[in-house]
Amino acid sequence: MAGRILVVDGIARNRRLLEASLASEYFNVLAARTGQEAIELARSQRPDLVLLDAGIGDFDGFEVCRRLKAQPETAHIPVVMLTALSDPGERVRGLEAGADDFLTKPVEDVALFARVRALIRLKRMADELRLRERTIASFGALQPLVYDEAESLGGARLLLVEDRRDEAVALTAMLATIAGHVRLVDAVPAALDLAASEDFDIVVVSLDLADDKAVALCARLRQSELTRFTPIIVLAEPGEQQRVARALELGVNDYLLRPVDRNEMAARARAQIRRKRYHDRLRHRLMTSLSLSVTDPLTGLYSRRYLHAHLDQMLIRSQDEAMRTALILIDLDHFAALNREHGFAAGDQVLRDCALRLQRNLRGFDLACRYGGETFAILLSDVDGNIAERVAMRLNAVLSGEPARPHGAKSPISLSASIGLGVALAGDDAGKLVARAHDALVAAKARR
Repeated sequence: MAGRILVVDGIARNRRLLEASLASEYFNVLAARTGQEAIELARSQRPDLVLLDAGIGDFDGFEVCRRLKAQPETAHIPVVMLTALSDPGERVRGLEAGADDFLTKPVEDVALFARVRALIRLKRMADELRLRERTIASFGALQPLVYDEAESLGGARLLLVEDRRDEAVALTAMLATIAGHVRLVDAVPAALDLAASEDFDIVVVSLDLADDKAVALCARLRQSELTRFTPIIVLAEPGEQQRVARALELGVNDYLLRPVDRNEMAARARAQIRRKRYHDRLRHRLMTSLSLSVTDPLTGLYSRRYLHAHLDQMLIRSQDEAMRTALILIDLDHFAALNREHGFAAGDQVLRDCALRLQRNLRGFDLACRYGGETFAILLSDVDGNIAERVAMRLNAVLSGEPARPHGAKSPISLSASIGLGVALAGDDAGKLVARAHDALVAAKARR
């Protein structure tokens, strides 16, 4: 998952060091030496992330961050501020200016790369939500939703997982000033049970749990459908950057090092809760505003009409941001015979089951559609041909690996599918990419 990163630093040597370090991890790096240049590049190039030195010349990094976050076209670009000072007050100042993170120089590569990848991953999920909203808006269904930095956090619910009594008492008191409701547990099983039964706005996890399963807990929370989008903040001791990096790779949103500063905790938690509520509203609006013209009533997936409208926008974005797009067409084999033998009601249940299997095995920002009849379409962003092929093979295995058992069928129904894959080339529109995937599907069917 490469990305485009804007490095902003008034000292040429610092810019070159960051450029070299990031380029070694295959990031595409842009550079700016002044705040004004940074703002102009962010507007025109739309980077995936901004690395911003706090002490640039024309106006300080805090002001640059505020201006970036105040403009609709750059407000959703993550900003990581860099400073030579380790004062918690400086970090809070940066967070209050809208920064997504604050790293102290010299920055360790492990911490930098983990944070950059985590923020880019989260940004792309949010970008996909906004892109889907714009697609639906093109049908006249709704108006774009505006993110509100000043939103009240009244009624926020927080889950704290900490097994050291003194720390738990102090953290609970600290977090009670942020959230209206704080639940404390001291073990992983209790945390999983509570997360499955209550709707939390944020989860705070100590990485130093006695059973050493804190990272596994974070992974389980991120995998569960109930908590997939719930922000997670981990608390770590200084020197635990490797474990923090692992947690970030698994989907943790943020971290703090002990001793925890009350103001910094408040700033980070509030930012995560506001972001979650904004994304929740986006998802809710997408679910409730879709008409039958853009959703399939049988499976609940997006329709063929929606796919074509969305694909056009995705291809424009992918060319602007040097991202690759792939389309997978999946056609269930011998479906007419299935309907004849088991009945149309069983066939409908099989289609619903297949749709659910596909949705459960895609990333949050991939798109599953019912293309027509027994054919499904999967739209992948930010992939190359090899990754897309592996995804196609995995989805084929998901469909064929377990028989369907629709109610009323004479026996379990074994499934198989033919798959066509198309990867977008420069200059492709939706029609060309669909045709490429369709030709591959026809060839796969001929080999059956």
